[in-house]
Amino acid sequence: MVGGGVRAGKVYSKALKCLENDYSGKQVAFFTCSGQGGDPKGYADAKAKFVEATLSNYPKISPVSTEAFGGKFKILGKTVTDTFDITKVEAWALELGKLFTQ
Repeated sequence: MVGGGVRAGKVYSKALKCLENDYSGKQVAFFTCSGQGGDPKGYADAKAKFVEATLSNYPKISPVSTEAFGGKFKILGKTVTDTFDITKVEAWALELGKLFTQ
């Protein structure tokens, strides 16, 4: 599984660096976390911008599953918005467990 947060409209560089690895013959799942990903009105756009657009730059990766989750936005250590939903993460983890053990 590969994933990372989004800051200022860009997926974290460490996640992008990880996508450069050779995953030949391996099952890969990819996710991002952003405030927009946790907003029902912004979810589809977040998945398109941060998940699908990112993966389009790595054509050798064919993920078995992708997801966009919510996130937290902090200013000076104080949470301003929080769209993170642990229940959604847990449900996806269960789905991946089934996919990865087939």
